[in-house]
Amino acid sequence: MDLKKAAMINACSKGFIIVIQLISAGILARLLSPTDYGTFAVIVVFVNFFMVISDIGFISAVIQKKNLSEDDLSHIFSVTVYLGLILAVVFIGVSRILVIVYDSPVYFHMGLQLGISVLFSSMNAVPEAILMRQKRFLMSALRNISTRLMAGILAIILAIGGFHVYALIWQTVFATVLTFVINAYVTKVHFKLIPNFNPVRSLLRFSIFQTLFDVVNFFSRNVDNLIAGKVFGKEKLGLYNKAYTLTLYPINNLAGVVSPVLHPILSDYQSDTETLYRKLMPVIRLFGVVAAFIAPFCFFEGRELILILFGNQWLESVRCFQFLAFSLYAQMLNQCISAGFQSLGKTKLMFINGLINTSITIVAILIGIFHCGDIYGLALCVSVAYILRFFIAYFILLRYGFEKSYFSFIREVFPEIGMLLVMFGASVFIHLSIENIYLSFVVKGGIMTGLYALLLFVSGDWKLIRDVLFSSKRGETA
Repeated sequence: MDLKKAAMINACSKGFIIVIQLISAGILARLLSPTDYGTFAVIVVFVNFFMVISDIGFISAVIQKKNLSEDDLSHIFSVTVYLGLILAVVFIGVSRILVIVYDSPVYFHMGLQLGISVLFSSMNAVPEAILMRQKRFLMSALRNISTRLMAGILAIILAIGGFHVYALIWQTVFATVLTFVINAYVTKVHFKLIPNFNPVRSLLRFSIFQTLFDVVNFFSRNVDNLIAGKVFGKEKLGLYNKAYTLTLYPINNLAGVVSPVLHPILSDYQSDTETLYRKLMPVIRLFGVVAAFIAPFCFFEGRELILILFGNQWLESVRCFQFLAFSLYAQMLNQCISAGFQSLGKTKLMFINGLINTSITIVAILIGIFHCGDIYGLALCVSVAYILRFFIAYFILLRYGFEKSYFSFIREVFPEIGMLLVMFGASVFIHLSIENIYLSFVVKGGIMTGLYALLLFVSGDWKLIRDVLFSSKRGETA
């Protein structure tokens, strides 16, 4: 299966998922309080961290290593089962620490339940990798739609029933368990009571640096929640986290259309870096064209999006969301970085890049929290950090990964950056005050869409979209 077909399958599934997420998030935001979300935001940082390390890089390693047999995969799967059990127990222990740090016994009860997610996340690593390795993207798409829909319905029922933050807890647990059940049934992976560690050792050189990168990247994306929750309190953290989560929608559901299938497709060209680069570059530019509209649109429509989706109780999230929108272009293009390093087999270089980026993010977060002193300053500093990370990450990938000129890359993406700056300039200087929030959304959206269409024509980037969609000579994503 080529990249274009895989991306189209993923795009359709993401479209359904966006609708499901927005509807469920909108309903839950009206049923649950900012404090509920703030409480969940603290512990979800830890559960996500354990999920990140639960596969110890095996998903990417199994995709990259093409000579693994079915028996090898069964042994690797068995190791992840035991690893998941250990991590689940450790996670429950960490939840006891949260009780002390945040002076709230609820975290231990939440930890007991979320430990289930940690276990099944580890067990799911090999079945997920097998699906990606076999390029069964349609199967993955149908699974994602069904699990998100059913988990969303369960969360809404629990929220209506007065379960408060536990509605969010079981949304996570149910989705993780159901994902594993479907993957295990489809891939028919077998458990061995006494696994052979030799297949695991063959993956370690690749997987160790993949895991280390995942850890530092995760830390850089979540340390703001940990510190902000302690300094500003759960309610303010809930407001900040809601804005941050909303910025992830275009990243995960637009850039995320292609990024999950990039490594499985590009890994076929790991021995030919020139072809790999030619396959990757049109994807990066396409991300840039999309982000040049999305980022200014989110800034310009920030108030309308927050109020329409979540209601008036989240009004204080608006400015946070607008500040974070400044970095959406950078964050969307950064979705290609990992696939580039992984396909080159240079996970050590990816880890070094992750260390640099994490250092930048931590400094920015500390400045935002302790110098600026509020969630708005934090959002602005985090946004600046992501922009800096974009330039540094692509410098490392281009200069030391592909061994190509960084400035030639900047020249290639400059038309999209130019569009971005013009769109942001217009969104900053155009002031509209329309009382009806829905009419305001439509009018502002029309202005941004019209300006974007004009810029597409002037810059010639409409041809890039045409080439990618219709596979002409210039579009080499197929």
